[in-house]
Amino acid sequence: ACGIKTKCTVMALIKIFLKIRKNKDFLLSDFRNHKFHGVGSYLTESGESYEGEWKNGIRHGKGKRITANKESYEGYYELGLRSGEGSKIIQTGEAMMVIG
Repeated sequence: ACGIKTKCTVMALIKIFLKIRKNKDFLLSDFRNHKFHGVGSYLTESGESYEGEWKNGIRHGKGKRITANKESYEGYYELGLRSGEGSKIIQTGEAMMVIG
């Protein structure tokens, strides 16, 4: 038994890795061998984001990436690159085009 409720909560969440880099990027993910692994979210100071699966520190599996200019891709990644089926949404002014 921990004895202190806060300490128990922290210990229960120890597998969650939270990192704020010097350039103010933000990542919340599982962590294995000092690399992001499992399901997590990544947000940069410029507004780019990725929410999905990670493997050994890179995007791998199902995820959604949104660029700083609000274009998005939702689908599968393999070794950090888009792979297989997915949908890309491109915004130009007020129009939106779905490619997928």
